[in-house]
Amino acid sequence: MPLLRATGPPALADLIRRHVDAGRPVSCVVNNPFLPWVLDVAADLGIPSGVLWVQSCAAQELPSFLLPSSPYKVLAKAILEQFANISKASWVLAKSFEELEHEAIDAISHRLPFIPAPLSVVYVSVGSVAAAEPGLVVAWSPQDRVLAHPAIACFVTHCGWNSTLEALTAGVPVVTYPQWGDQVPGSKFLVEVYGVGGGSSDRHIQAFVDEIRKRAPGGGHVDSDGTI
Repeated sequence: MPLLRATGPPALADLIRRHVDAGRPVSCVVNNPFLPWVLDVAADLGIPSGVLWVQSCAAQELPSFLLPSSPYKVLAKAILEQFANISKASWVLAKSFEELEHEAIDAISHRLPFIPAPLSVVYVSVGSVAAAEPGLVVAWSPQDRVLAHPAIACFVTHCGWNSTLEALTAGVPVVTYPQWGDQVPGSKFLVEVYGVGGGSSDRHIQAFVDEIRKRAPGGGHVDSDGTI
């Protein structure tokens, strides 16, 4: 471990710089807890980093190798080093589920929420007018499923027909922002016929966001997400 600690950081930094020079910049770094120095390298280079947590969320008892009487001093030091700089991580990635570790997950979620709170997200998607290169509709982010998520408080949309149908299916409040073509009558139907839409001016949008803030648990922070 001492040898890896001495040679690993400069080697990783050099590898990242070579990728940058070759036109393949590194967007993020993911490491396991046994290589904590990776977080230092990523922070020095200004790259977001995530720790892939491979242990369970909690343990029933204090591991014996952490006790003062343990002969495995090196192991205890290695374990404690995992937490020394973990604040530099942008994310902590873990694989678990509620039923397996309910108490631990519930305790952590009060300090570090896993998902946005219900009715806390204003989802914005007004289509794309132009792109520098061919776009891609990714299978892992279908808009109908996004709108059905309980975190979605309202949907700011340009009133394209697909978005209109998906908003009605999900039953979420809508702030309409039509630009041309069928978007204008689509907005009219959402507001005046279906009764799920609000006005489209900046003043109306701000008022809608303020209303969502009031509804969010504890007057929580309202984020915007989506494609603009």
